[in-house]
Amino acid sequence: GTGLSTSIKQNYETEKKKRNMHAFEQVILTVGTQYKMIASAIVTDNPYAAEGPYLESSVENVLHLYSSVDMMTGDAAFLSRKNTSEITDAGAIPRLYPKINVTLRAKGHPSWKHMLYQLLKDPQTWLRQYHQRSISESVNSAFQRMFSKKLTRKGSSRRKTEILVRVCDFNIKRFCYLKYLRPHLFRARNPLD
Repeated sequence: GTGLSTSIKQNYETEKKKRNMHAFEQVILTVGTQYKMIASAIVTDNPYAAEGPYLESSVENVLHLYSSVDMMTGDAAFLSRKNTSEITDAGAIPRLYPKINVTLRAKGHPSWKHMLYQLLKDPQTWLRQYHQRSISESVNSAFQRMFSKKLTRKGSSRRKTEILVRVCDFNIKRFCYLKYLRPHLFRARNPLD
């Protein structure tokens, strides 16, 4: 997840007066690793909400766009037995970074135990696969740099719309970059080949 600023006046004065204002909106982005386009964007109702419960919606959004997903990675904020089962049920391999106090108890979620056993069996391969998550971090960074201006809309629903417009704008720009960086992807193929 990433935070988008709603105010440029988050400073000492606001901290001193203890105003209870939301200085940002939290957006949970799901990014494809091949073309680095945003496949799902979820704006949380509470900017301080935990990210883990939103993984199910994210998986559903991605499956509406793609027929299959090979692997889904996430940091420790997404770590839960339920989330590993959601990812496995979608046909993908879960790679959620474990916390220090994790146990191998499946508690009804065999994908949890399988994911952790794979980490124990071959940690280098597991971590190499998990490292694809850094692509998501670079897209979050590029997204925030591309849209460094604060959100201008006042209402919550209008802010969500503004964020989704920014996501569409990002994907259109990314598509245009790909058209010139990888033109072979856009050439018409001869059906007789």
